[in-house]
Amino acid sequence: MAATGRAPAMSDDERTPSGALGADQQRGHDEIAALRGELEASRRVVVELERQARSTRDELERFRNSAAGRMAVRLQNVARRVAPLGTVRQRALHHFGQYLAALIEGGPPALLQRSRRLRAARSAASGHDDTPVGRRGQYEEWRRRHEPDRERLQRMGEDNRTWNFRPLVSVVMPVCDPDPAWLDGAITSVTDQNYEHWELCIADDASIQPLIGDLLRRAAANDQRTKIIFRDVRGGIARASNDAIRLATGEFVVFLDHDDLLKPHAIHKMVEVLQRSPRTDVVYSDEDKLLPAGSFGDPFFKPDLSPDLLLSCNYITHLVMVRRTLLDTLGGIREGFNGSQDHDLLLRVTEKATRVEHVSEVLYSWRMVPGSAALSSDYKPLAREAGRRAVQDALSRRGISGRVEFGASPGLYNVRYTIHAQPLVRIVIPTRDQVGLLAACIDSIEKFSTYPRYAITIADNGSRDPRTLNYLRATNHDVVGVAGAFNFSTIVNRAAAAADGDHLLLLNNDIVVITPDWIEAMLEHSQRPEIAAVGARLLYPDGHVQHEGIVVGRLHVAANVNMGWRVVREVSAVTGACLMTRRAVFDELGGFDEKLAEAFNDVDYCLRARSKGYRILFTPLACLRHREGATRGRRTPVTDRDVFVSRWGGPDEIEDPFLNPNVLWPNPLRLRLD
Repeated sequence: MAATGRAPAMSDDERTPSGALGADQQRGHDEIAALRGELEASRRVVVELERQARSTRDELERFRNSAAGRMAVRLQNVARRVAPLGTVRQRALHHFGQYLAALIEGGPPALLQRSRRLRAARSAASGHDDTPVGRRGQYEEWRRRHEPDRERLQRMGEDNRTWNFRPLVSVVMPVCDPDPAWLDGAITSVTDQNYEHWELCIADDASIQPLIGDLLRRAAANDQRTKIIFRDVRGGIARASNDAIRLATGEFVVFLDHDDLLKPHAIHKMVEVLQRSPRTDVVYSDEDKLLPAGSFGDPFFKPDLSPDLLLSCNYITHLVMVRRTLLDTLGGIREGFNGSQDHDLLLRVTEKATRVEHVSEVLYSWRMVPGSAALSSDYKPLAREAGRRAVQDALSRRGISGRVEFGASPGLYNVRYTIHAQPLVRIVIPTRDQVGLLAACIDSIEKFSTYPRYAITIADNGSRDPRTLNYLRATNHDVVGVAGAFNFSTIVNRAAAAADGDHLLLLNNDIVVITPDWIEAMLEHSQRPEIAAVGARLLYPDGHVQHEGIVVGRLHVAANVNMGWRVVREVSAVTGACLMTRRAVFDELGGFDEKLAEAFNDVDYCLRARSKGYRILFTPLACLRHREGATRGRRTPVTDRDVFVSRWGGPDEIEDPFLNPNVLWPNPLRLRLD
């Protein structure tokens, strides 16, 4: 029979004073303490949100006081009288306004482009509509093609019994009054594993349902690999998890919630990584959700290790396997981070891990139940504040000066790094004629930018229009003439050579600023020694996303992507339409490759930087509007494509570690079904 037992000696704050309080009274005391903590966390959240709201109101007030703002308010008032909110007329007017804005900003080509984007957005991959039903159908098809059947599961089991390295894996499960049927399902998902060298370590956190204790004792009696400890006093998920970890004797620890499920080959796939990479300390997998109706859906196909994304949110979540010695060294789960204890742990273990590996297979299913994180992203204020503190603690441990703000939605965070010594940012704007675009670009920089120490160099590639020439003669900004046929790389390199500046900010002349602190948002990352280039969030004139990083491979050699995920994160490349890089990195890489005259030069720059160990970041906190191709149109010369492909590979050869290999395109989601 497997071991069962009572919890070890309690800490002072777990004991009842002189035995005066019963278990029920102690629970009431703990609940009151938790509610007080929730109230205090809520207060801190409100204070932070009020600060962010004041900043937003100040920006809005500045816009309203401008001429454009006053005109917008008058038009808005007229529109509300003609088409009240929520009416069919209002929706029609909204769509008409977007089409009209596209027409005014970019002419008929922009109008056609918007229409095409809307049509493309209505359909997802492989004939599945981008609707809840279509997405479920696409994932069901993916599961049919990729999830192992019974025969394949059996072969996996036969294979893993021949491995030279077969570590004991301890599955850790804190339990606190779940639905008995769900708990039974979670336990069964462990006993059904086709990798048999495991142990199940359960800590029951003073569950009050009699059925829970009976079920756990029966599980221990049925399988000697199951260990259980019963806590007398409820201590919360951190204490219960640590008690379960103390039962573990395995070389690696896997975490399982008491109502979730492991896929039957989950541990096999995690340990399989160790066969080729035995020094790995942390392994994580993709996941899906067990829907209320009993089917599986809403898959989360994750990128490979992305440290900045992990600061922005807990994208790793489940399934996670950690080397037990590392877990013990770090002290297990920390108390005081309830609701975000997993995020805190992952930040700490990835800091110390020798190697972190990602298994790009769905090995874990969250059960969607009322109140669970799987069902709703509306985190409690206590959990949201705990997550912010976990990220702030990570900065402190790493010796990084900065603050952590709440992000665009619960569970997301913005790390704002302290900018040191106010370096000079040199903005380089290539141009040829099109004085209206150039003037609008520079006016927006001058009117809205809040960073005080920048300079502008206009790189003129043979303008002939008299109005443009007059503007260039009259401007107070530096002008560098670059004669000859258009070669973006040459223009950038010549302008950079002629200008000073600690950081270079490449900016197309058909861009206008939206967020006033756009330079700070890019500079705070460009100053970091490990970062080579930073890209911004670019919007089309109609408000749709044009750029949130660049994906390489899959459907294209390289293409801008709309991730729909407004967080700072690693990407393979960013567009040169708005790219900041340190002067030292630019010089080290030899600038842009002039063999790539028009296309792929920005992607090539980023890939060369990554090959030297640098990282590339996208930040949504720098947002600008971009009339892509307004100056020269859109061109992808065959010669540029051939040079790039010969160096880095074509769509089926080049790999993007920040786009899961099961995903052909992220938004709308298009899965690989081959």
